[in-house]
Amino acid sequence: MAEATANALIGGKIYFHVQQAKPSFYGGVITGAKKIERGKYAGRILFTFQFSQSCRGVTTSHEGWGREMKIIL
Repeated sequence: MAEATANALIGGKIYFHVQQAKPSFYGGVITGAKKIERGKYAGRILFTFQFSQSCRGVTTSHEGWGREMKIIL
């Protein structure tokens, strides 16, 4: 994911799913995004977020998924 895309998501919500078709098990409001510079995960984006109970149990349509994520701006 591009760093600009990650920064555009700040203030939005993040949801974690075991499978795309299953409801989310965790999530919250994105408070920050930072590109990891070194180590095993270099080049990846680290999101920080504030947990929100409303982000549990959320399902989404199958359309738009790719590379294990779905981004809605």
